[in-house]
Parts: sequence; structure tokens; C-alpha cells
Amino acid sequence: MAGHELVTEGFKPGQVGSSAMPHKMNTRSCERVNGLMVILRGYASMTGELAGDQWNEGDVSCSVVRRVALPDAFFALDGLLETFLTVLDEFGAFPAVVARELDRYLPFLATTKVLMGAVRAGVGREIAHEAIKENAVASALAMREQGAERNELLDKLAADPRLPLDREQLAALMADKLSFTGAAADQVNAVVTAVEKVTRRHPEAAGYAPGAIPVTRAPAGPAGARAPRGPAGARPTPEELARVRVPDVVGPELRVLFCGINPGLLTAETGQHFARPGNRFWPVLHRSGFTPRRFAPAEQHLLPALGLGITNVVARPSARADELTAEEYREGGTLLTAKVARLAPRWLAVVGITAYRAAFGERRAVVGPQERTVGGARVWVLPNPSGLNAHWSVEAMAGEYGRLREAVDAAPAR
Repeated sequence: MAGHELVTEGFKPGQVGSSAMPHKMNTRSCERVNGLMVILRGYASMTGELAGDQWNEGDVSCSVVRRVALPDAFFALDGLLETFLTVLDEFGAFPAVVARELDRYLPFLATTKVLMGAVRAGVGREIAHEAIKENAVASALAMREQGAERNELLDKLAADPRLPLDREQLAALMADKLSFTGAAADQVNAVVTAVEKVTRRHPEAAGYAPGAIPVTRAPAGPAGARAPRGPAGARPTPEELARVRVPDVVGPELRVLFCGINPGLLTAETGQHFARPGNRFWPVLHRSGFTPRRFAPAEQHLLPALGLGITNVVARPSARADELTAEEYREGGTLLTAKVARLAPRWLAVVGITAYRAAFGERRAVVGPQERTVGGARVWVLPNPSGLNAHWSVEAMAGEYGRLREAVDAAPAR
């Protein structure tokens, strides 16, 4: 389907589809899933060859295989599932191309219905079959050999004197396009029902979001200030990261300024907000309608063009938010008020009820719109998208973020 440009698994700015053909947007994630499946089948074959191959428990011929196959198989399966979740999350269809495909090929699929309609109208089955076959072959050859863009099969059938069906009757036979998918709808519903049973039993797992797959090369645009590397490229220590100050993502005429609690260590290291793989901010931002597709943390520079920005209550990075002090929250609230007054966003969206309560002394505040303003901006408190917040699923979180988006869209620009 991707080869015929009917769908996409998602394609990031800066991603290279093919080093030889720059125009290509290869399905790299699906190809990776296929490759990892080959690896898993290989490990299954390796372990299968151990059956009956050892005389005693702990035979070396067994252990050398197990020590490679067992841990590597788990890594391969984890990578396969993570990649597949990304494909599901970023999957998209191209309706215009799908419609063109239907216009070209649906008349061929409808020939059985045409045959039945002709027989019901009193034509012999053999005569109707021959008429449909001749016209279908002629239409197919015109498309293949002469490059005809339009499928003229219905016009040919309507003009054939052997068939008592006019153009409107033929079009009516194809009106219900979904009927040509057979049992697909029932099969999809059965899968969805089975998945819902699992997610109801494991709501915390249902909220899991896969980590972003890095692009082949860095995207065009600023990705933030990275923490300096140590000798020989060694990763910085938590103490070094705590001294890093991650730049805000801001621009003129912001509709919403999203405010996190404080940068995590991975954000401090990469300069990319909400960078931890388990954080659900980016998928929720997309599902709630703020972004046209799911952005990766490295694409944060695209937000200001959508009227969106990112900052934090507290600038000091830490491994966990509970490492922050009450004084840091209060000071962060004061600094945030001045920043909002300077940037003048229409809405300030504080991502985390605990942070909002601590920064502004609103002990009884709840998630949702607030009565007070901060720096002249209206305030909405959103649930914390951290993977540690098991109280909110991705769907529920996207619903709350969506309420904010609807309020933003409904309010006139200042």
C-alpha cells in the first residue's frame, strides 16, 4: 500500500528514504519489523536444533546457544514491538490517492454484482458473462497499453445492447463501497474488541507510548542546546546535567505555552523537551489535534509555527520531579509569571497539577481551566504526561488536551 502511495507509516523532516534516490520515502519502520522477525525466526531455529542434542543437563552445546539466543531474542522482540507501535501511532492514509485507486479499479471488482444484476433483469448468465468479460478486458487493455487515466468499463457496459442496465443502475451497484471489503469490517471489530479486553485489564500498559525512532540525519532547524560531552564522548554525569539550562521553545503570537515541571536528565542532555521515551507528551499533543502528526522531540522547533511553545516551571534538570524543593517551585512560579507577561501567550498550559499547586499556592486546584490568570494569560492545568502517571491513559489525556485545544480555537485572537 505504501508502494502505491495509498498510506504512509510516517516520515520525519530530515529523514532520508534512500541514499540513491532522494525522492523516495521508504517504509523503514515496517522494513525493520520484517528484519527483526527474520532474526527471531533465526533464534527459534537455533534453539530448536538443541532438541535431543545433549546427553546431560547443562551440556556446553546447549549453553553456548542459550546465552546468545535467549537475551538477544528478547531484545529483538522488544525492538520489533516498539517499532510496530510507532507504525500504528504514525500511520496515515492519503484519501485522494485512495479515491483515485477506487475510481480506476472498483468497476472491475463490481463485475460480479453487474453479472447478478443482469441475470435478475432476465439476461442469460452466459450472455451476460461474455459481455462483461469483453468490455472488462477492453477497458483493462486501454489502461495498460494506451495509458488511459479513466476506467471506462461502466460506460462500455451501459452502452452494450446485451445488458439491460443503464449507467445509473450500474453506479447504484457500486454505491456501497464497503460491501466489497467482505468480512474485513467484522474482522477489525473482533480485533478491536479483543484489544479492549486486554487494555481494560492493564490500563497502565494501554497508556504506554513508544520511544521516538531517530531520523537518519539531524533535522533542519535548531533542536536545542546539548549538554557538553566529556572526554572521549563520555555521557555527562547527573551533576553536570543539573547545571544545564535547556532553552525554551517560543515564538511570537503563541496560542498556547505548555509548561512542564522541570527538564529531565535526557532533556538536559539532548536539549529536547519531553525527550524520555516513555513520556506521552508528543503522542498526546498529536491525538488531541494540536499537531498535524506526531512530532519527535527533535522536531520541537516546528511548534512555534503552530502557535505553540514549551517552557518549564523550574529550570534545574533532575532525574525525578520529587527532587525539587518547595522554594524552587515558588521561585519558578514568580519567574514564570514574568516570562508569560513578556511572551504574551493566549493560554498557559501547566503540565502537572502538583507543579501548579506548588508554584502558585493553589492547593485545591484541579485539572482543567483555572479562574486566575498568570502574566495576563488564561490558565489550563493538564495531566502530567510522564509514563509514571498511571492515573491517566493516553486516551483520557488526549481528551483533556483536546478540551484545551477546543477552547483555544473557540476564543478570538488578541
